[in-house]
Amino acid sequence: MRTYLAGLTALLFAFLGAGLARAGDRENALALIERAIQAHGGADALKRSQTYVRTGSGSMYLPDKTTPFKDEWAVQLPDKVRANIELGAAQERIAVTIVINGDKGWQNTGGATSDLPKERIDELKEEAFVSWLTTLVPLKKENVDLGVVPDANVNGLPANGIKASVRGHGDVQFYFDKRSGLLTKVERKARDLGLTITKESLLGDHREFQGAKLPTKLTELINGKKFTEVTVSSYKLPGKIEDSFFARP
Repeated sequence: MRTYLAGLTALLFAFLGAGLARAGDRENALALIERAIQAHGGADALKRSQTYVRTGSGSMYLPDKTTPFKDEWAVQLPDKVRANIELGAAQERIAVTIVINGDKGWQNTGGATSDLPKERIDELKEEAFVSWLTTLVPLKKENVDLGVVPDANVNGLPANGIKASVRGHGDVQFYFDKRSGLLTKVERKARDLGLTITKESLLGDHREFQGAKLPTKLTELINGKKFTEVTVSSYKLPGKIEDSFFARP
């Protein structure tokens, strides 16, 4: 009986200890998030940044060539996105528009419009959801399970890491510059065109736009290889974008 009670006591302490560790991890993660929110201009500014119009230009790194592009994004998170992209040099430029509007999605390539298949809509909806989380304020919601991950080196500088999990969505890791508190990297497993990939977004050259400090250099890596690099020329935070802007023509 004494041995049984000793084993039961050890098991109870182990269970309580694990619970306390998880609680401590959440508190540590929340402290990093709160510091980052302040570094980015505060909660109100970040909420405004959930609706934005962004213009930029950059390069797409394909296996056989590097392709320049210009883009304009109109975004009302968490579920409305319109991307207008001009791919290629002037003499061979292709115009592509991709839109997610709730559970619907469509694409126009070279003037021809078609509905997106459900699998692609789901992939892009998840992208929009992750973008919503990167505005940081949603990470404080009770339905977000938080923990800490090992520190990392991002853009040549040390960064603190956390992991966020929301039921029905994949885990996402966020890294914050130790010195400034700014968000500098987002990493996750993602589905893209039916394939499971590791996607990393590196965020740098933060500048203030209407009170929110936002990144103007965006680099995306897929499975460890650079895929796109964008320099943002402007952000506008209009508060609302008309629903008609996301409607299928």
